[in-house]
Amino acid sequence: MKLDRVYVRFFRSFNFDYERKAHREASALDWERTNLGWYPFVRLDVDPYVTAVVGANESGKSHLLDAVNMLLTEDPVDRRDFCRYSDLYSVEHGERRVSDFAGRFSAETDEDDELMESLGYSRDDARGFAYVRSGSGASFVFTASNTARRELAAEEEKTLRATFPKVFRLETEVALPASMPISRLAGQAVDGHPDRAGRRRLLDSLPKSDVADAEIPAAWSRISSFLTPPTVDPAIAQAREKEFELGRSLLLDVARIDPAAFSDLDAALTAEREGEVNAIIQRMNDAIAKHLNFPKWWAQDRDFRLLLSPREREVAFTIRDRTETEYSFAERSRGLRYFLSYYVQLRANQRPSGREQLLLLDEPDAYLSGVGQQDLLRILEEFARPEDASPGGQVIYVTHSPYLINRNAAHRIRVLDKGSHDEGTRVVTDASRNHYEPLRSSLGPFVAETAFIGGANLFVEGLADQVLLAGVSSHLRSCGAAPSQTLNLNDVTIVPAGSAGAIPYLVFLARGRDEIKPPCVVLLDSDRSGNDAASRLRKSPVGRRAFIDAKFVLSVGPWVKDVGLAIEPSVAVEEPEDLIALPVAAAAARRYAEHVIGLECETTAELTPDTIKTALSEKAHVWDATVKAFTLVFPGEHIEKVGFAREVVSVLHATTTDDGDSVLVEAAEATRSNFGQLLGHLADLLHDARTVEDDAQQRDRVARLVRGFLRDHADGVIRDRARILFREIEKALEDTDAGDARRMQLADMRRRYDLGSEPLQPVPDYDNFKDELAALRYQERLAHQDRPQEPATPTEPPAGEPATAASTPRTEPQLTSTEAPATSPAANGSTAA
Repeated sequence: MKLDRVYVRFFRSFNFDYERKAHREASALDWERTNLGWYPFVRLDVDPYVTAVVGANESGKSHLLDAVNMLLTEDPVDRRDFCRYSDLYSVEHGERRVSDFAGRFSAETDEDDELMESLGYSRDDARGFAYVRSGSGASFVFTASNTARRELAAEEEKTLRATFPKVFRLETEVALPASMPISRLAGQAVDGHPDRAGRRRLLDSLPKSDVADAEIPAAWSRISSFLTPPTVDPAIAQAREKEFELGRSLLLDVARIDPAAFSDLDAALTAEREGEVNAIIQRMNDAIAKHLNFPKWWAQDRDFRLLLSPREREVAFTIRDRTETEYSFAERSRGLRYFLSYYVQLRANQRPSGREQLLLLDEPDAYLSGVGQQDLLRILEEFARPEDASPGGQVIYVTHSPYLINRNAAHRIRVLDKGSHDEGTRVVTDASRNHYEPLRSSLGPFVAETAFIGGANLFVEGLADQVLLAGVSSHLRSCGAAPSQTLNLNDVTIVPAGSAGAIPYLVFLARGRDEIKPPCVVLLDSDRSGNDAASRLRKSPVGRRAFIDAKFVLSVGPWVKDVGLAIEPSVAVEEPEDLIALPVAAAAARRYAEHVIGLECETTAELTPDTIKTALSEKAHVWDATVKAFTLVFPGEHIEKVGFAREVVSVLHATTTDDGDSVLVEAAEATRSNFGQLLGHLADLLHDARTVEDDAQQRDRVARLVRGFLRDHADGVIRDRARILFREIEKALEDTDAGDARRMQLADMRRRYDLGSEPLQPVPDYDNFKDELAALRYQERLAHQDRPQEPATPTEPPAGEPATAASTPRTEPQLTSTEAPATSPAANGSTAA
């Protein structure tokens, strides 16, 4: 079962949905009625993958997570959690109630279907049903087509609940401990001995050899006080136990270290066998690095390593960063410790067999920086949709931070707001109409601030370009487009300059003053002002290189001619809006007239694609023709470009679910195709720009790329990720024999592993793929070596025939000391020819 909607009523800050009750066209649902009237549930749609819940303080975000937990588990519902400003809050006999919870589920497996059939529903009904955990009376279920209540017996409810998603709550207030007792890691009981500081005080208290006899009793009294376990606050003891369990999960569950290895370590420390201690610790650290793979997710330091260091009776966690210096936890930020805690909990989590899983997080951003929150967001995405195609889970988290909002998926945002008096918490349903406000709030319109935010920057001429590209990119991702065919808005900052003329100066601010330059790409209209800006960007200041390479400056018109998109013949392409099909432009203009100006549908219907096409005879661009048609059909009215861009994306969203107008659906698909190619090309340019900047700072990029890829994707990867890697490797190759050898190998692998099709499918035969990919690092050396001949020993030619090159033993070329292989022929048993 997968949860797709949660209902809450009379629970803490949730009273009931007063807006729906006040709506004139709302109908009362029978299952929401009580003996005092209709009290509709507050409802919140749950995304199939990740749901981000935002809202002000005290808006009910944490209460929502608790409500989801109450719905999916058997935790008892306490009367004290009943909403205290509800009409039904009572102390009278027979009137005391508890809160109500409900959920809408979809059956995902045949076993789910069979269970629903056992309750009397058909397979079609079982695909979407509701379960109500009622505060008064028995729990019941119903379906969309069969709304009659079907009350559940206790055993039936228990069986049904066992198929619901299993709740997994992340402990956001527990960090990894600084050190851990070796004996407990080895599975031994708690010995109650003091810690290292206590043992040091104990040793310092021992009587010295020259102490007077009269002072010995006092010394032993002090020692006895150390041996008596101190009284510890139960809350502190519980917190320490949680920290220990987290560290134990890291070492035993994630790193897969055998507890017996800690027994061996303890014995080696006791016997002072330092060589064995070092060997055990080294292997433990290797296991942590291999299985934890923390640098993949901690973008702030790709050289980060979490290490174990042996002490007398403990192992201590230390950290080694890019400076090759080790630090203790106490010397590093709390953010790092808590990020490690979140990551370890997620890695140690055991996914349930035969059922879904639902992860709940309550404000995990408390201790994390903006970059750390972005790293955590990537981990949550991986939890929901693993790259190795293994089963994922749903995620619901609440946050105040814009850094924990996925800009590629604004449709996942749910906004909570708390009304006054008895209104309680509500879900702001109209927030979903503005798909771009989270993007606008996060990116900001002030370009001087945003030019340096992201890892890469895309400069565009105006706000309309920003809204259009960001909105279409998010829409394409929601439709299942491959990551390489869209912009990753969490990594790329779209910077609107306000005009084409302002872009060269902004590029100078971004790249012209510092030694380390952020990767940048410029998208320009191919009109006069855009062409002038392109010319200025290509000019080099006296004695210096241009601030941006010309290949990273893209003019829309010439690019469309090179690619050959499906464009209306009468349209002269100069700007991104010219990629919009006329039926889509007309539908967007009509929506603008209805939503912004307030015109009736009967009036807006007069604006058709033919109206815009007629205007194209005078205005050769889609936007100009749309403005002309708009003013002709609606005299005295005006359409704004930013609003038009927003409505274009709304039309694309609508046509994915509404296939009533076949002409509009076909036009929307053509528009998606046009922008998909543009966004894919921009994504490639941004990757190339990032590669150029990396190559300017680092050498041996191919080996580094392969190493990082194999470390990050040990068990599997989708073909699109492999395709991106191949592009990055090819961009890093030089025009040499070694580079050509690697290109040939990449081309052969691309063909054999079919990386050009089905980008979201896993790479087949991944073990062999990894082996061949690792061999790319040695192509440069192999390109300078002669291919070995077979057989290795000479063969006798047939009688009467002369010896040929194939039958004559070949003398191996002599290698210099720098070319000698790691294993000599003598070492592996072969004989030199």
